[in-house]
Amino acid sequence: MIRKRGLIIAALFIFVLASPLFANSWELGISLTPTAGNNDSEYDITSGDSIAEKIVPGFHVGYRFLGILYASWEALVLPPEYVTDMTATFYETGGEIYYQPGPFRPGFLNLWDVGIKLVLGPVVAHTELGVNSIYVYKQADLEERFESKFGANWRIGLGLKLDRWGVNLDATTIFPSWDSMIDDLNILFGDDSAASDQIADKIRWIPSLTLILYL
Repeated sequence: MIRKRGLIIAALFIFVLASPLFANSWELGISLTPTAGNNDSEYDITSGDSIAEKIVPGFHVGYRFLGILYASWEALVLPPEYVTDMTATFYETGGEIYYQPGPFRPGFLNLWDVGIKLVLGPVVAHTELGVNSIYVYKQADLEERFESKFGANWRIGLGLKLDRWGVNLDATTIFPSWDSMIDDLNILFGDDSAASDQIADKIRWIPSLTLILYL
């Protein structure tokens, strides 16, 4: 499992690093993402129960190359109260399960995605799959009690491109692991309509608005 995850991450990095050689569109942008939603999980970026409702800023870098292929990096700027919830852990002692909050420090939620992007006149649309991780301020000081784990994500988006700038409305859903994402997507697009509906109800989308400069 660890080796498989490492190969996926390495392939994504090689994909992103090689893309400028073939790029015909390089993007830089800033985003705004609301972080409160109707999630049953108490400790989640989309939950409005344990953390205050906020709109967090973010950064965007993207490449479109070979016509329709696309790679992007998104970094959401997380305040300390979000980091402590998202990096929380549960442990068992004496038959009891305890909640251990994560470090109360600011950080970044990084999303690395690859997929396709279509440009039809002023209209752009994209869909991507990728991995994500959290970076915490002065993370090296926390190595003994903090582990930056990789999850997976699926992003879809629709927007307008007007000359050198554009605006996108994106939606992202986050999974705990690459394997769980693949399993859920296989069911979602499978032949079992009842199971597909259950997965569709389970998925929680996080919207974001991104202003893009095309270089």
